[in-house]
Amino acid sequence: MKTAQILQQNQQLAMTPQLLQQIRLLQLSRLELEQTLQQALETNVLLEVEDDLQELDNDEVDTSNEEQTDEILEAYEACWDTPAAAASSDYDPMANMAESEGDIYSRLQVQIMEEFSDANDQAIAISLVDACDESGYLTEDFPALARRLSQEYDSSPRHVESVLLQVQQLDPAGFASRSLCECLTAQLNEYPDGTPGKALALRIVQEDLSRLALHDTADLAAHFEVSEEEARYAEQLILSLDPKPGESISPAAQAIFPDVVVRRVGDQWRVDLARERLPRLRVNSTYERMLSTHQQAGGHQALRDQLTEARWIVRGLEIRNDTLSRAAAVIFERQKNFLEQGIEGLAPLTLREVADAIGMHESTVCRITTNKYVQTPRGVFELKTFFSSQLNRKDGSEIAGTAVRAMVRKIIEREDFAKPLSDGVIAKMLARKGICIARRTVAKYREAMNIAPARQRGQQSAGRMAEERTSCHALAS
Repeated sequence: MKTAQILQQNQQLAMTPQLLQQIRLLQLSRLELEQTLQQALETNVLLEVEDDLQELDNDEVDTSNEEQTDEILEAYEACWDTPAAAASSDYDPMANMAESEGDIYSRLQVQIMEEFSDANDQAIAISLVDACDESGYLTEDFPALARRLSQEYDSSPRHVESVLLQVQQLDPAGFASRSLCECLTAQLNEYPDGTPGKALALRIVQEDLSRLALHDTADLAAHFEVSEEEARYAEQLILSLDPKPGESISPAAQAIFPDVVVRRVGDQWRVDLARERLPRLRVNSTYERMLSTHQQAGGHQALRDQLTEARWIVRGLEIRNDTLSRAAAVIFERQKNFLEQGIEGLAPLTLREVADAIGMHESTVCRITTNKYVQTPRGVFELKTFFSSQLNRKDGSEIAGTAVRAMVRKIIEREDFAKPLSDGVIAKMLARKGICIARRTVAKYREAMNIAPARQRGQQSAGRMAEERTSCHALAS
């Protein structure tokens, strides 16, 4: 076999610190962003709040005065409890960005940056994490997802799968699994060989996990031809695992502050960013000029790092606000019927449609609409509410699945308690309104809204009526 040199061009996404910081700012909730900016103001002397400052006339600022050089150095050192450590060449401006300990996605992204050295692999891993639901499972068909990512990042579906398996080994183990079996297997593989019950636990998970639901240790031991003690160890080991690794860190309850406000102005709907409570930041121009003109200040590397960080934060905020504003404008251009009619007026809308409209990647739209809320005349909603799969009407038009779900709820709320409607009857009622929907789809929507089936609703109604009769008899006597 001959060796040869081949020159080829390919595109790679470089995950620079600036890009990583912009990604973090995009996905922060309103409260997390407020805390992040406040921490940045406290630790970075080059940042200032625009609204609280008066512009200084350039003629009044003497940047040649050595006292001003001392002033900026003193202000910088005052931001730190240990000045020597702050002035070290190991200073990392990214460390000043506040991170929520409860944000599992942020934790995983930090680990991805450390685990994967290749920029394409980092991008693939982050895309895989973004494709997971709140429980930590991949929601998209993996072969289709692998083909799409392999085309975007000049790779192969097999390589995408190898990246997936590496992501599953991060903390929490089992995140981004395709099934419960794969999730539990990834967690079991974290235990060292020789752990009591590990080998049998892997067999149970991969061959017949349903037997564990019987809680019959003797039956488990007989089926796998092991001792009851080994079966007991394996059972305890499996029960100690987390079937929903995405929920391993529950975010603390937070007050909801809207990021976007939609209001009617005349005959039009206006979409604005809610800027209350968020400081408007800028780089201190006086200090910035001093860093560029004074040798003593300009040679202070930690100060120059803070200047770089300040510029990144200001630029990142501009990108976040612009992206959120454009995405919200597209969403409510499509969802005017919701503003007029409520939930039942929701139109089908996907992340890809919004991404194409604003000229950005689908994952960017996913980040900018997650944990972001909008205040409308119909109430406060998460922006994710306005993305919904579509169902077809008999006339060929489309309707959002969320709107159909609201119709199902309304029908059930108006039913005769003594004669609750079955899923099949509800499907027929919707069909008379021109909405083609299967009985099992009605059942899926009903279960998602935690509404009991017809028979159980009937039993609950009968129980309430019996209690009322008993109360009436008691009062009469």
